[in-house]
Amino acid sequence: MQNNLRTLLDQAELAWGPHNFWVKAKEALTLITGEAQPEPVAESKAPAKAVKPNAKGKDALLSITLSDRQRIAESLCAASLEDFARAQIALNELSDPALKDFWSAMITFMRTGKPHDTKVLRSSGYAKAAGFWSANLLAPFAEKREVWFLGNTTLSSWTKFRHNINQLPNQEAREAVDKEMQSLLLSDDMSRMLRSLKFVLLVENGDYDAARETWDALDKRKLPLSLRLAGGMLTQEDVKNLLPQEIGAAAKLSPALRSLLAAAGTGTNLVAEAPFWTKAEVGRNSDVNKDWPLDRLLVLADWQARWEAAPGQELARRSAFLFPDTTFSYGCLTYLTQKAIEGRYFQLAGTYLGKMESMATDKSAQAVRLGLKAKMERDSGKDAEALETYHALTELGVALEPKIRLDMATFLQLKNDFEGGRKQLLLLWEQRESLPRPLQAEVLFWLGEGEHSLRNYDAALDFYLRLAYEYPKEPMWPTVAMYRAAMIYELKGSFEPAKKFLNAVIATADTKEAKEAARNRLNALEAKSGKPTSAKDGHEAVYPF
Repeated sequence: MQNNLRTLLDQAELAWGPHNFWVKAKEALTLITGEAQPEPVAESKAPAKAVKPNAKGKDALLSITLSDRQRIAESLCAASLEDFARAQIALNELSDPALKDFWSAMITFMRTGKPHDTKVLRSSGYAKAAGFWSANLLAPFAEKREVWFLGNTTLSSWTKFRHNINQLPNQEAREAVDKEMQSLLLSDDMSRMLRSLKFVLLVENGDYDAARETWDALDKRKLPLSLRLAGGMLTQEDVKNLLPQEIGAAAKLSPALRSLLAAAGTGTNLVAEAPFWTKAEVGRNSDVNKDWPLDRLLVLADWQARWEAAPGQELARRSAFLFPDTTFSYGCLTYLTQKAIEGRYFQLAGTYLGKMESMATDKSAQAVRLGLKAKMERDSGKDAEALETYHALTELGVALEPKIRLDMATFLQLKNDFEGGRKQLLLLWEQRESLPRPLQAEVLFWLGEGEHSLRNYDAALDFYLRLAYEYPKEPMWPTVAMYRAAMIYELKGSFEPAKKFLNAVIATADTKEAKEAARNRLNALEAKSGKPTSAKDGHEAVYPF
């Protein structure tokens, strides 16, 4: 394996030249294999804009004290019993706001399964800590969150016992657990859960020597992930003893577990990786790619910052390939799919959508994918497939982006499902205060079109006129609405209002074709009514509602 890696790196350097990535990769390989020894931290050359081992003040690495680590472990122990209020109280004593933000997010993730908004971490300069959440390392453990909690949370006898223990003072709770452990009728599983519970109570009481003794007797691999973390950071346990023995499961858990232990100030950095709480400038002027090209979380944070500053297809393609199964990658694939559909490269768009479908995401992200899929199917003439996709979209039961909901509504109307279209448009109209005015105007227009098609002329007229009078400066829609209103007035035999709206269209339309259509309609209407519009009748129509 080592020889294969050396050959690969040598060939890469020949092909692409002695670029920094290949140089750093070869250095890392020599360190891993023991052919070279790492330089002492105090003597190593610190990257100019990343970590500074001897820095002071605002550029220094975040220092995590033993007290911080104990509070984090206490919080994780409380969360293992689903006592999230007590977990948060323990974190309130942490010494640094960024550290508190990170671990509060961890407790929230255990409670909800939702990833963290990295705004606080990024604004504090902790790019790698922010990259942890962007990398989505916890996604495999989001849906089945019972892996974080002690015992079978669906077993009523256990949850009742756990609840009762949570209500007792710590000393009485430990005595109750000790009493239960003396029973001769305990199953192996119950014995393990009680010993794990005793570890939790000892940590919460600050009795770390006794907690260590209890920890040493536990089968670490059978503990919930929260307690593996808590015990690992308190005892400096070798991370290998915390991972499953099955290779695939260990590979899935290892990156997240190592990063979380590092976030608590324990463990050792992997070769060629920056410390977890590195303060680094990321983005266009960053040296991260030069200094830490093999640190996946830090490079991810850097590329994400570059993307937010200047998104583009080349960066999106590279990011989606190099950081699969991340929220960042999903966003890049979304961008690429949109561009492919706009360019009518439907096969390429389908490839991107296939990659998105295979990723573990929440329902909101699935809604984005299904909205793009439906648009691709519509634009490529696959109406039946688009209709099926829109139905799948509504079954998700989540809030949709306004543009996706509007596309769905207009498509349903196109397929003569006016009731379904009205339902989606009214949902949009209810949230109109959060929509830009051009979109508000468009929603009103399509509401009018739907009622017009159903021959609900009064309702259609109300939508058209409201659009014309409340949104007169928006492009296109007010003019078309006035033309539609004139058609309805003519149908109802109210020729004078119809003429006034047609004159308004002639005066305000942006295109020659629209003006000509209104003028022809007005001539026909005057011929039908037997008299032209008189100046004494007034030049403007009046909003009647």
